[in-house]
Amino acid sequence: MRIALSSRMANLVEARIRAAMPAAQLILVDPGSPISEEVRGATDIWFLSSDLIEAMKYDRDFATQCDRMAETAPLRWVQSGSSGHERAIFRRITDRGAQLTSGAGIHSVPIAHYVLSHMLARVKRHRDHASQQTARIWAQLDQGELTGMTVGIAGFGSIGAEVARLCKAFGMHVRVCRREAVLPSDADAVHAPAELDDMARQCDFLVIAVPLTAQTAGMVTSAVLRAMKPGAGLINVARGPVVDEPALVAGLRAGSPAFAILDVATVEPLPEESPLWGMPNVTITPHDSAWSPLAYQRLGDLFCDNLARFAAGKPMRNIVHM
Repeated sequence: MRIALSSRMANLVEARIRAAMPAAQLILVDPGSPISEEVRGATDIWFLSSDLIEAMKYDRDFATQCDRMAETAPLRWVQSGSSGHERAIFRRITDRGAQLTSGAGIHSVPIAHYVLSHMLARVKRHRDHASQQTARIWAQLDQGELTGMTVGIAGFGSIGAEVARLCKAFGMHVRVCRREAVLPSDADAVHAPAELDDMARQCDFLVIAVPLTAQTAGMVTSAVLRAMKPGAGLINVARGPVVDEPALVAGLRAGSPAFAILDVATVEPLPEESPLWGMPNVTITPHDSAWSPLAYQRLGDLFCDNLARFAAGKPMRNIVHM
């Protein structure tokens, strides 16, 4: 059995791969290095970890090589490090009959920490303190707390659930927007997707954590943004196209939302000419809220558990049905 994976992940999991599948042949595939014809034509298992997925986003040549591998290798199973699978390569993998498993759940903790860190930075006025330090100004600032504030979370998978859990620990009121009408244990109210604008009216922070699908693309419309109450902000840790970006730019200029924390963009990298770069009420991060050494360890654990299941003919975790 031939397993293709990155050097970074091989360093983490090689011993456990050997334990689960002693005869396995490991093939190292790394960004910036060509994928050989032999690898493209003979790989049975592909561990498409987060580092390889990120390289596919920004390295066109590497992405082309990966596409060819998806089309030519006799793949039986692909473990992805991503929770979302909107890229065409994943459809090609499953159309050819290979099993696809996702990395759902491994990024929920670092992304939730990202969300809470930006909420705290907002109410504790980190930017204002930094500006005062630069100007050598000693002046005490009125600050707030998250206690009693309301967060609305669109999407309630593992990321949304972890955000809700942490928000409740900070004494916040939690509203969720999801397809299921069942009220989660860490939420105070649940809204249907058609009620997103109604939820937005009641929130101090609107967190977007839905997968990108035909149904969620553009779901954060100008109407939703206009509905946000004065002073409220948007935090997007989902995918850029979930938010109508021109409407967001217009809304930020008009003060609704009052601010935005954006870890994703419609086009990535965010083009230099995007007006979002120069807006003082916007914080931009380069789609790295999920990056954490512990997340890599969790992904390695997931792959090794699934590998043992695959070898034993048992159902694997996080099977994706495209």
